[in-house]
Amino acid sequence: MRWISLAALALLVSLVGLFAVTALLAAAAITATHTSPRVEVLVQDLHQGPPELAEGSLFHLQLTGQGLRAQAGLSGGHYLSPALSSSFPFTHVGIHWRSNRPEGSSVAFSVQTSKDGVSWGPWHPVHVEAFPGEAADDETYGALIRADRANSVRFTADFPADEDNLTVEYVVLTLLNVYDGPPLPGPTLSAAEMAVEGGEVKPIAIDFAREEWGADESLRFRGRGPHEIWPRAYVSTKKVVVHHTGTANDYDEEDAKADVRAIYTYHARTLGWGDIGYNSLVDRFGKSYEGRYGRDGPDGREILSEDVVAGHALAHNYGSTGVALLGTFCLTDDECTGGTTPSDEMILRLTDILVWESRQHGIDPHGVSDFLLSTDAWNRELDNICGHLDCTSTICPGGFVYALLPELRRDVAARLDYTSAPTVTITAPEPPEDTVDDGDASYTWEGAGGSGALFYSHYLEGWFKPSNSDDINYLSGYNENKEPQWSDWTNATTTSFDGLEDGHYTFHIRAKDKDGNISVYEDNRTFLANLSAPSPCHGPGCPR
Repeated sequence: MRWISLAALALLVSLVGLFAVTALLAAAAITATHTSPRVEVLVQDLHQGPPELAEGSLFHLQLTGQGLRAQAGLSGGHYLSPALSSSFPFTHVGIHWRSNRPEGSSVAFSVQTSKDGVSWGPWHPVHVEAFPGEAADDETYGALIRADRANSVRFTADFPADEDNLTVEYVVLTLLNVYDGPPLPGPTLSAAEMAVEGGEVKPIAIDFAREEWGADESLRFRGRGPHEIWPRAYVSTKKVVVHHTGTANDYDEEDAKADVRAIYTYHARTLGWGDIGYNSLVDRFGKSYEGRYGRDGPDGREILSEDVVAGHALAHNYGSTGVALLGTFCLTDDECTGGTTPSDEMILRLTDILVWESRQHGIDPHGVSDFLLSTDAWNRELDNICGHLDCTSTICPGGFVYALLPELRRDVAARLDYTSAPTVTITAPEPPEDTVDDGDASYTWEGAGGSGALFYSHYLEGWFKPSNSDDINYLSGYNENKEPQWSDWTNATTTSFDGLEDGHYTFHIRAKDKDGNISVYEDNRTFLANLSAPSPCHGPGCPR
């Protein structure tokens, strides 16, 4: 198959319209790629509690039995660790720490590495990747920093000037070597080979499957036994969240795959997630990588499995997908240092993935809607294509990328444009997007455009997430494979539901005309059924 250039791909898609998108994305994914060696990633943790911290240098800090503490009345504080040796040459280092306050992430860390303990490389500021509560413990985690098979590492910690008694209880440096471990067993099928099923090319927007970038699948299992650390769950995708990884920008093509392996190991093992947190990733050369593991089936596993819940935006994970750009893209030093603008190739491949995700899930790139979090709170008026910082307090995806989001939405919409297709709009949702105390719902909609008579298909997505659990209970709208179960096509323009249990519900509707053209975008409405909640108060005596 002849390779189609990315520039030509963008032009062709804009010309031929919606139905060419699937075929061209599939063709773009079936390219010659080099599979990385499948080796075990070597990992070592260097724990620095009070006894170990005592070996370093302190300025305006106290070392107590609880850790490093800022001194009252003094402006800021600084700590320099001694040189710490590793048991193997390491290619990446991640630093994470525990503080007596959630805002302890305001302590600024930097890391420096050396091959001989004498000549040291530059200091690398640590960018926060995960805040307390986002991982298996209450630590703050920095993004990985690349090291060229270094043998020694040291770090600094700078305390803010206005936080008396702020304490860093301990610091851990996680060292990884993603190249030199023992070989792993397992398949080495390429994304191209895995995307062919029964002689038919399946549409994907991925260049490198997990097998190609060298995922060690045993990391997904507790004690490397049969039980997954992070059981897979599936919730219909309504939002696409754009990230950056906070890692280095000056990588070559093999370094890119190595960075993905390192991030996977760091997320799965160190943060305790049991898998990589992103659904997909994109490097500066315009190559895309499969992230979170998805469905297994009789014909093999799915690549870029639809609706699988990943770990990229905390309480927003259920009902969204996360796409991460490999690198750091902060616009100013106030955000973070070392940022740069993403390459044209990276943005074009990001656009490919956004087109694919939007097409698969009927997402309007210009759409804005209220999003119900897994915590039962609401993020009101959230863009369908948004940045991580729209979901939580973070600098991700960096100012350079965030400023590009309006243009990305326009480009995605232009590539999905199909004026001959019908449209559908919910006109009377009951209940509205809110928390309600009964189990009844009804919806009326109307269609427009298309050719001749219109027909409609819908489903009521319903699920419940028990507290302190990553798993969910399915209530309605899914088949046995945890895929959306759409109704048969009919000309009805209203439907109702009753007897609903407590849970998260989203009504999805799409249209089809007599020629078989299906609406590009669905319409949907979400509500939270909480039958045990007290009835809302109405009248002059109610609190305002």
